[in-house]
Amino acid sequence: MDELHAAARSLGFPLAHVDLAQARDKDDLLAALAIALKLPEWFGQNWDALTDCLCDLSWKPAPGYLIFIEGHDPLRAAHPGDFDTLIEIFAETSNYWREEDIPFWALLTPPADGKPLLPSIEA
Repeated sequence: MDELHAAARSLGFPLAHVDLAQARDKDDLLAALAIALKLPEWFGQNWDALTDCLCDLSWKPAPGYLIFIEGHDPLRAAHPGDFDTLIEIFAETSNYWREEDIPFWALLTPPADGKPLLPSIEA
């Protein structure tokens, strides 16, 4: 984690560390994200509001963004649909910022069960 902080700092990117170990449902997930990402007061605690906040980062200008997520195994097992929605939002957000030439990276720790979170891509 220290190396990740150092890398983000060297690039001038804010690093949000999201620990989802205590998140048991969508509400807990959104609350953990709101705290870790320091989302603005107008964040509406729903998927659309999360997307809006992440695609309009005027409240947190930076040359790029880095989110590190760990402790997601229990949530992913109990609510796979919510976890998939989160991954989709991060993918959409990353694509949005790519078009603006601004890096937006969400990194997740590998699952404890060893199963990949994302499908393999053949080059």
